[in-house]
Amino acid sequence: MIRECNEEVGIITTNLQWNRLLKLIIPNDGNVIFFYSINDDIFLAKQMESEEIAIFEVSSLPSNIIYNLKWLIPMCLDDKLDHNHIPEIFESI
Repeated sequence: MIRECNEEVGIITTNLQWNRLLKLIIPNDGNVIFFYSINDDIFLAKQMESEEIAIFEVSSLPSNIIYNLKWLIPMCLDDKLDHNHIPEIFESI
């Protein structure tokens, strides 16, 4: 996450700035662990790749975002989330 964040938006982060959100289990294919960071440094982001950077209020996310971001982003803001016991979600085939 640290390397990707620096490569994608030019922001240097540390391990302590990243939180585990959930584990997606994909049968016969592997697992994906989602991380997030909440940090005001996002306002320093620079376009480092071809993808355009955009910042939105959570309450007004665009309709054309990846479908799961509509619930993943609010989940990141849940102050009751226990980062020591992340949920596991099984992807159905």
